[in-house]
This record gives sequence, C-alpha cells and structure tokens, in this order.
Amino acid sequence: MKMILVFLLSFGLLATAFAQREELNKQLEQLGQNHNDFLSFMYSKTKNNNLSLCDKKSYKILNQWAKDFFASKKANWDGDFVDFYSTNKWDEQPLYPRRELSDEANKYLEKLSQQIDLLNENNVPDFAIFCDDLKEKALIELKSDNEAVVVGSAIAIAKYSCEYWNKHLVDWVTFYSGMPCSPNFQAKMSPTEKKILQADTAGAISGAIGGIAIPPPIAGSVAGALVQGGWASCVSGICIGFKIDRITDWLW
Repeated sequence: MKMILVFLLSFGLLATAFAQREELNKQLEQLGQNHNDFLSFMYSKTKNNNLSLCDKKSYKILNQWAKDFFASKKANWDGDFVDFYSTNKWDEQPLYPRRELSDEANKYLEKLSQQIDLLNENNVPDFAIFCDDLKEKALIELKSDNEAVVVGSAIAIAKYSCEYWNKHLVDWVTFYSGMPCSPNFQAKMSPTEKKILQADTAGAISGAIGGIAIPPPIAGSVAGALVQGGWASCVSGICIGFKIDRITDWLW
C-alpha cells in the first residue's frame, strides 16, 4: 500500500510538472506571436503617421508607441531607443555561452545558434520545424523551470522572428532607407534577416534572465523576453533599414 501511495504521489507530481510545462509552451508561442505583432504595430504606426526618424523628437514618439504596446501585453517599457541601441550592442551579444545558465541549457542555445548560421531563404520552413522540436525537447529535459523559460523564450522568438523578417525585411528596408536622413553609405554588416534574428534571440535571452527575479517568475520572464526581444528586433530592423551599423554615427 505504501509503495502504491508513493507511486501515485510521484505520478501526480510528474503530471503537475508536465501540465506546467504545457502551459509554459502556450505562453512561449504567444510570446512569439506578440513579438511579431509588435513589429507590425511599430511599422504601421510609423508609416501611417509619416514619422521621419530624423530627430530626437521622433524617437520619443517611437518610444511612447512601444510603451503603449508593451503595456497592452502586461509588460513594461520605460527606456529610450538610442540608449537601448548603444547600451545593448545588439550586433555583438552572443547567444551562448551564457554564464547565468547551466551547461545543459547552453547546449540548447548552441544548437539554436548553429541552426541560425545555416539559415537561408530556402530552409525557413525547416527552421520553424527545428525550433518546435528543439523547444519541445528543452521543456521536457531541462529540470530548472527558470532555464526552461529562458531557453524556451529564445527558441520561440527565433522561430517567429525568422518568419516575420523573411516576409517583411524588404518592406522595412525600402521604407526606412527612403527617409531624408538615411545615409548613402553601405553598412559594414550584411543587411539580412539573419543579423536581426540573432539580435532578437539575444535580446529574448537577456530579457528572460532579467525577468526571473520578477514574481511570478514565469510571467515576469516571458514579459521581459517580449520587451527585450521585441525592442531589439525593432531597433535592429530600423538600423538595417537605414543601412547603418551605428545609429549614433550619423543621427546627432
């Protein structure tokens, strides 16, 4: 009888843990969708309002739009576009190794990074499948809930970011490079969605790690991943659209 009770208790704990990870997976998928909705929102707002991002006042407006969107998703943004860009050095952040994470968690980020390096316009559907499979394994195998959130956030953002930029990068480049203050020189980086994708994923990792301390941890982490990943994506998208690699080199 005692063994039966132990088994039932263990089974109950496993079922509860599984249910929690299933719920987390739903939140991560919503995180990815929110990320893409944010980019569509910011692009539409900028274009529909004919906002030319050629002065500081324009970026204050951009910041307020971002703040409003994040607030609608129960996330907070009180930062500044240019400060975020210069402070985070989005084009230099590694996806792994992250010292805050275990070797096991970093292995998932390594696999994700390797797949991003192999990404091209012909294997975008395969990349989405890869991300779904990798996220599923991570949510099953990672024992730490915090690490499951961080790694899961990175994978979800990577999948949705790839889908978005594969469809819309040309629109962003065409629109933003046509602004009167857009430089004529070519960026040192290659203007591809891969560079933005790397920025998105690194931003999501930083946001999720930072959100771990916000109670409740999972809710705070997912919200943080949206803010950091979504904003990094918008910042890098605009800067690649302007064909620059350092916005402070030319804006003021």
